[in-house]
Amino acid sequence: MTDKNTDPRLGGRTKTAFRMSPGAIVPVLAAILAATLVSSLQAEIVINEIMYHPHDGWITNAGTGWSLVTNETEYVEIYNYGTNVIDLSSYRFDNGITYGFPAGRALGTNACLVVCKNYAAFTNAYPTATNWLGNYDGSLNNGGERLTLSKLVDSSWETVDTIKYIDGGASDGEGYSLELVHPGFASMDDQFHGAWAASTNAGTVSNSVRYSGTPGRTNSVYNANASPVIGDIRHDPPLPPPGSSIAIACRAGSRGGAGMVHTVKLLWRWDANPQTNTYDELQMFDNGLNGDAVAGDNIYTRMFPTNNGSAAVTNGALLDFKIGVLDQWAGAATNPAISIADTGTNALCCLCFFGNDTAFTGEYDTYHVLMTASNRSLLETRGLYLRTTLDSTCITSDGDIFYNSGVRYRGDSSEIAAPNQVNYYVRLPRGEAIAGRDILPLNHERQLKQRLGMTVAHDSGY
Repeated sequence: MTDKNTDPRLGGRTKTAFRMSPGAIVPVLAAILAATLVSSLQAEIVINEIMYHPHDGWITNAGTGWSLVTNETEYVEIYNYGTNVIDLSSYRFDNGITYGFPAGRALGTNACLVVCKNYAAFTNAYPTATNWLGNYDGSLNNGGERLTLSKLVDSSWETVDTIKYIDGGASDGEGYSLELVHPGFASMDDQFHGAWAASTNAGTVSNSVRYSGTPGRTNSVYNANASPVIGDIRHDPPLPPPGSSIAIACRAGSRGGAGMVHTVKLLWRWDANPQTNTYDELQMFDNGLNGDAVAGDNIYTRMFPTNNGSAAVTNGALLDFKIGVLDQWAGAATNPAISIADTGTNALCCLCFFGNDTAFTGEYDTYHVLMTASNRSLLETRGLYLRTTLDSTCITSDGDIFYNSGVRYRGDSSEIAAPNQVNYYVRLPRGEAIAGRDILPLNHERQLKQRLGMTVAHDSGY
């Protein structure tokens, strides 16, 4: 993971290399876990619903033909989760969109308020919505971005609520909104699986354009008994040497709020093919001890292996791990749970490789694609031209980790040679990118010729 508000990734580098081995790949620069919490002033006002990419479609207009519907029906909804009436005159949206709430505007307890991009378009699409304001400046990014609500406190603006939403699914241009499952999840600050979901109500359809979402009403995905959520998983160093230990960290929360969980556990096993190992459990901590840096910061950490006589990790060992959480209402969840890199039903896990690699010395940027031995075997023995991706972990030479990336062979018969000379297609999870790219075409054949051709095309203005 990188800083929550920036994504420096690979900057302007141009040279690249990659390497794949039976179950893992190799050396990267060590990175420090940058898991910073955005402080919240209070839990009362939360971002509750985001229509960031309304239905793209063509509609007919009498006498004028066809016109394209774009993002004019965007909106953001806030919700008062507290027990007090809140004066909004000192609040504003200042990241993602820009909007300052007018003087005298208040929001009662258990009430919603919609801020729309274009109130004429919004009221036409949602004629029954009554509690709305507009227009805000700017536009929500269809590809995902951070949206922030702030409050003026002692002459400075401080974050009240923030969410980095990602695109994909029914909320990405199909007419459905992105809704908060329970207000308690708002303090998580990122779109963790289970905390946000696409609206499920059918809405209305006019001229083949769908208007779903629940502006001004209870979210269609609201769940009073929502299960806990897990996110921001990270291991450090990204690719450790044999015989060393790593810190595995994550954030977790429940409908009671960030950090409001009973138990967080590391579920781990060594990779094998066939895989007959079961997951063992180790408790993770947020107490400032046992490898945890800061007590009470909602970053749960576990050193692995433990330093209590555990055998040293051998060169080439591949760790397969997940995170499990139990909340105070006995609700349970495990992460990773679903794929957001189009890997279908392929088994999901996080991977860490312990080993040394002397093949690349730093001249090139290196991408490390880790696969379980069973997935690697499946990739090598199934059809060369199958387009379904398999679960993997992708790590850059900058130390960025992308768990649950999808990988497959790429190219046609003219590009795929022997099994050890194939090209790879790596699909990063939605919302992630390396140098602005979420798909990495990694070529074994004719790399220098392709590099030269692309450089000439770029310098020629194409």
